[in-house]
Amino acid sequence: MDMRSIAKMVTPRGKARIDSRASYGLTELGKTKCEDYLGEGGSVTLNVMSYLDDHGPSRIRQIAKDLDMHEDDTKEVLRKLVSSGYVRIVT
Repeated sequence: MDMRSIAKMVTPRGKARIDSRASYGLTELGKTKCEDYLGEGGSVTLNVMSYLDDHGPSRIRQIAKDLDMHEDDTKEVLRKLVSSGYVRIVT
């Protein structure tokens, strides 16, 4: 995936557009946030962040499969995390 494709994934309003072909990984801010909430459990968002922390950059399909989530739900969580700066598009 080239830089133009990645640039198109952010809409004009700043809302992240999630692409199933891309991989997603935690930012340093995301790693810090994940460590702050480690042990609290229960949150789908925290589960996705912990997954990325443990497995590194991953694609939506693999995250959804391993966490037993629907892909659409996984995309929505990633959209929020990318918009928050906790997750970044890797490829």
